[in-house]
Amino acid sequence: MGIINIPEPKTSFFFFSLRTGSLICVSASLIYAFLSAIFTTYVVTSPTFLKNLDEAAQRRGEERVIDGTFWAAISWAFAIDLCWILVSCFFIHGTRSKRPWLMWPYCYVTLASAALTVIFSFFILGIALYNKEWVHSIEILVLMPCFVAVYSYLGIVTRAYIMQVKRALGNVHTLLENESMLDV
Repeated sequence: MGIINIPEPKTSFFFFSLRTGSLICVSASLIYAFLSAIFTTYVVTSPTFLKNLDEAAQRRGEERVIDGTFWAAISWAFAIDLCWILVSCFFIHGTRSKRPWLMWPYCYVTLASAALTVIFSFFILGIALYNKEWVHSIEILVLMPCFVAVYSYLGIVTRAYIMQVKRALGNVHTLLENESMLDV
């Protein structure tokens, strides 16, 4: 029995090969990252958005001030979108050229996103519970496992495909083929 027993699926989405399923997952995340980057850029440069900020500031009797937290959040969102675009392109090129080392960054970013989703969701959940916003708390408790499950599944499927490519190329040490190197 291994210390870490990671399941290795033979197919993706029950009927696609690992290669096709991985490419579908990566293409979907690439499209989502492009759309998210475009939307982030649109929101920040939108006259309607700036008008709403002005109206909210006038209601409070203040002048419009967009503080550093807002720009930091927008910058992080844009940087995360660019990271997803970059690692998705790496994965697609690695799949087409049979270079597993180009595929690993996507797998790492996907699994890191699952972990960060859990961490940030509990942080936001704490804030929502402190402010007694029960509806948002329930939404977080429902959506967090869904996002973590999707990220985990993407990570597991892409890892299985990477290991399949490494085995086909003969780059996997015989002890690693069945993950038996981790046996105690």
